[in-house]
Amino acid sequence: MDNKLLVVLTENNWLFTGLTTLLPEMTCLKMGYDTQYMPQEVEHACSITVVVDSLIFFRGEWLTFNTLRHCREDITVVWLTREHTGRIFPATSQGDRILTQKQDISSLELTISGKTQRPVTRKKAECVRPVRLTQTERRLLPFFTAGVSLSVLSERLGCAVKTLYHHRLSIVAKAGFRHPIFMEYVYKCNPGLSGVFSPETTSWKEQWYEEWQEE
Repeated sequence: MDNKLLVVLTENNWLFTGLTTLLPEMTCLKMGYDTQYMPQEVEHACSITVVVDSLIFFRGEWLTFNTLRHCREDITVVWLTREHTGRIFPATSQGDRILTQKQDISSLELTISGKTQRPVTRKKAECVRPVRLTQTERRLLPFFTAGVSLSVLSERLGCAVKTLYHHRLSIVAKAGFRHPIFMEYVYKCNPGLSGVFSPETTSWKEQWYEEWQEE
């Protein structure tokens, strides 16, 4: 028997109930964000699809997700995004599928279940790809995610506030956030999150704070 398991990482009971009703042919299992215990169904399932509620970025709890990745390297991951949670993901998620929670029901069902039969009008699921930032945007990103005000940053870097504003606006748009405060909060809850983060920017952040604290 083809034992297909659907693991839903969420704390939203309504979301889980809706997916269970939508996909009756799959065994559905709801898990929280911070559990290390893996149910037997995970070990014995023939195939596993993990649907991740993007509110996980507001919680910053990755224990369950990382444990699933470790236990079953063959899992298929689908990210259910919301308007305010952005479009950045862990570096290991490149190629994973992305669906919005406002997606039409048929697209949601067919993408999660992996069925090949689909209407011609069905919208193709997106995949996780790196966000392309310019060199200047990569340099400024750590300051924006740390909540440094534009006026302070302008004084320290000798750059016009208007210019910094447009750089921040560009980054926020590329990362899929509705407002800079959401991007700042997501990075605060998830230290070291990849997605739009570039390791080379770390030195800029540390150097700036050292100079700032000395004054």
